[in-house]
Amino acid sequence: MKFRVVHQSSTNHARSVFRIVEQTAGREVEWVNRYLDYECLRRVADLTLRSYAQHLLHFLRWWKVFITRM
Repeated sequence: MKFRVVHQSSTNHARSVFRIVEQTAGREVEWVNRYLDYECLRRVADLTLRSYAQHLLHFLRWWKVFITRM
């Protein structure tokens, strides 16, 4: 399972333009994207949202490795 951050244009101002998806299936990671949407509603800057998405992406990758080693 590989994750990545994608940029999706949206006219919905309650939805973050940055999404984290599972790369092979294209499925969104719901709990992460809900958090990004919440921060978008708080009207944080796009660069901040991108930074949050990148940090959460690194966490997901670390968590995947951590779980597989258990």
